[in-house]
Amino acid sequence: LAGYNFGQADNVRRAMGKKNKEVLDREYSNFLAGCTEKNISEEKVKELWDLIVPFTDYSFNKAHSAAYGIVAYWTAFMKANYPAEFMTALMTSEEGDMTKITNAINECNSLGIKVLPPNINTSYHSYTIESKQEIRYGLGSVKNLGSDIIKFIIEEREKNGVFIDLDNFLNRISDMQTFNKRSLEALIISGALDNIVDVA
Repeated sequence: LAGYNFGQADNVRRAMGKKNKEVLDREYSNFLAGCTEKNISEEKVKELWDLIVPFTDYSFNKAHSAAYGIVAYWTAFMKANYPAEFMTALMTSEEGDMTKITNAINECNSLGIKVLPPNINTSYHSYTIESKQEIRYGLGSVKNLGSDIIKFIIEEREKNGVFIDLDNFLNRISDMQTFNKRSLEALIISGALDNIVDVA
């Protein structure tokens, strides 16, 4: 409409993408001049500009929209047809953000999926599916428990079998130098040791 070349058009696109109203405000005179040369009335130019400027609050090109649309479709399909798998993947991707994890657990509840507490004998680093309607909490989301400790626990369990009781667990993890009182408290508070400790 305004006879812009590709460079000029890209400057406007960039200003819109960055929500830079100052650049757009300066651009109006160029837009008006270009449109006027093409015999478009000032009234129509202003009307069009008033549509463009608010669009900068949230806009992206058609290719971007199409890609988002495909991802939204895939996401909805997975959640509808494989809810446990979808929620497990979602919680694993948000592992470090407890607010998002809490929201995801609430969503699991609304979908009829039970999120089981962490368990020293069955949990892995990330969230895992235990059945169609059950997800096991990952040790990676237990606060104050380092990745090296989690790796050691899982490797020890897979090599020498499940931990029978607290003494058995502490004896087998004693070689892990970074495992300390804080690590043990993290496991206790999270409930990961409930199955090997009498909590009654």
